[in-house]
Amino acid sequence: MTEGPNLFGNLLLTRNGDQLILHSKNNARWFGVLYGGIAVMWTNSWISAGNWTDPNYWFGSVAGVAFILIGGFFALPRTITTIFDLRSRQVAFNTTIWRYQRTHIYSFADVAGLGFSQDDDTSCMPMLKIKNGPSRWLATVNVKFDPSNMETLRTVCTETGLRALPTGRWSLV
Repeated sequence: MTEGPNLFGNLLLTRNGDQLILHSKNNARWFGVLYGGIAVMWTNSWISAGNWTDPNYWFGSVAGVAFILIGGFFALPRTITTIFDLRSRQVAFNTTIWRYQRTHIYSFADVAGLGFSQDDDTSCMPMLKIKNGPSRWLATVNVKFDPSNMETLRTVCTETGLRALPTGRWSLV
């Protein structure tokens, strides 16, 4: 149906019979490789020039390893697939990070609505708001705040009968 232009990821809506499938894939894995690579170089120079007896040496070494691990996490492939099943009136929310996969299923009655959490004027995060539970991200990273992404969620709301929520600052809890 629609695909929102985005530097870091894409938000793609497709239809498969009685199901609307909203798919988001992280395209910014290069950032994790870059971040981790810089952390490896920094940690290597820190360790080779350090004084083993200085407490700052150990703090810098542990921080460097932590930054390497963070870069590795950013480099992992991540996808979020949200399936709106019109026949069973359920939403299946599936998150995959490399080989780890987790699925949550909600009935349409448990969903407060769909909308965008916006922090600035250029980007936003599409969200699924649950009535008695945490909000769920519908994209792996912020998407560009433009009409095509808004139209994507509007299409889902129209097809499913779910409420379109106003754009604002939302929390995940």
